[in-house]
Amino acid sequence: PLYYAMLLFHQANIRQFTNNTLTNNSSLNIDTYSFTTKGNKRGVMVLNKDLTHDLSITVNANAMLQTATVYQLNGPSLTSLTGTNINGATVNDDGTFSASGQEFNLSKNYASVVAKVKPTSAMLIILD
Repeated sequence: PLYYAMLLFHQANIRQFTNNTLTNNSSLNIDTYSFTTKGNKRGVMVLNKDLTHDLSITVNANAMLQTATVYQLNGPSLTSLTGTNINGATVNDDGTFSASGQEFNLSKNYASVVAKVKPTSAMLIILD
């Protein structure tokens, strides 16, 4: 799972971290990181470190959004040696890896995105 977490972080293509305001109205153990990508898009990485509860989040942007691309880290448990993936993609036997983000077209140009992050998981959201 740790290796896949590093692969998820690599998918972010981070140019620079930015300030974010986290309002946590729950007792869940979470971390968030906001950044701009090398392609000048905005992004958020959300880590839900709670062992049993989903995390519902709302990401508010300073500008209208047209698309949101999501990468979800999935796995049976924190100690699993098999079954971990990012959007269903796994590392090939030759060490190569390629994951496609799930793109959501926001046809009405929303200023926020709502998502649910599974327990002991992470989600990368790229906003454009």
